[in-house]
Amino acid sequence: MNIVDTIEAKLSNIEDLLLDIKHKHPESSNPKNEKPLNGKELSQYLNASASTIENWRKKNIIPFIQIGSLIRYKKSEVLAALEKYQKGRRKYST
Repeated sequence: MNIVDTIEAKLSNIEDLLLDIKHKHPESSNPKNEKPLNGKELSQYLNASASTIENWRKKNIIPFIQIGSLIRYKKSEVLAALEKYQKGRRKYST
């Protein structure tokens, strides 16, 4: 077996693994289908206090969905926002 065949075989194995993950966890590949979290669920997931979550929301650091008094968060959007926020803060740190 030459190097090209070896690489193609390994790529095929990787593709199979990714498809397996996608079928076992469809929500991870399609954020539109993810269940919105309430503040308590998000604070548990992020290991942050409820007041921290509320402060981030009020400072528009994390996105949220509000219908009347009901507030929910999409995990994928929150994680992306926190990553973007953290990258922005690193630019100015010494």
